[in-house]
Parts: sequence; structure tokens; C-alpha cells
Amino acid sequence: MKITMEFDKNKYKVYTWRNWMYLHYIINPGIAFAELILGQRIAKVALVEKNTGKPFIERNFVPCPHCGTLHGYKTWSGKRAAKNWFGLYCPNCKQIIPCLINITTFIILTVTSPLWYPF
Repeated sequence: MKITMEFDKNKYKVYTWRNWMYLHYIINPGIAFAELILGQRIAKVALVEKNTGKPFIERNFVPCPHCGTLHGYKTWSGKRAAKNWFGLYCPNCKQIIPCLINITTFIILTVTSPLWYPF
């Protein structure tokens, strides 16, 4: 079930695949190593608080499309930054938060799917 979420544009800046930083993540072939080997993922939608004096990392939030909870990006930082091969999990509702996929990762997974798909 997909929930459409609306955000206060005066309070948050919304980042999606249309942002140049996200486009860099999608087209940079070096990111495939981080995704496939390390399991690092980036949510499809990120929010950054405007008009606050907090450091950038503390102003970043990931909304869960299932329960609507805003999670700080620190939830998946440090030791929890890796091993997220299947996506980011919402600690509140235990659902998967949709993530971006790198083009190179997609191609590698598509080409090698006959090897791993049966398992």
C-alpha cells in the first residue's frame, strides 16, 4: 500500500531523484560497490529542515511512507550504515522504506539474475 505524503514546504526542503546529488548517486558507477558489497542505501525521499541552526546531519529526516514517522538520518549512520541490502527498515512499523538504486547496480543484478534468482 502506497501512501502519498505531503510535507510543509516552508519547514522542509524535499529531496527526490530530481536533485543533482541524488542523480549523482544514481549514475555514478562507483556507488555500485557501496550498494552491492557494503549494503549502503539512500531513501527515495529525504527532508531537510529549513531555518534552523542545527548541523546538516541533524536536520535530515527520512519519512516512512507506511506509518508517516519522520526518522533522523542518524538512525542509519555509523555501524548501521551498512548491511541494508534490502532497503531501510522503519523501526516503528517494521516496513521497508523505498530506496534509490544505482544504474550500475541494476545492470549487474539484471545480468547476474539467472545465477541468484533460483535461490
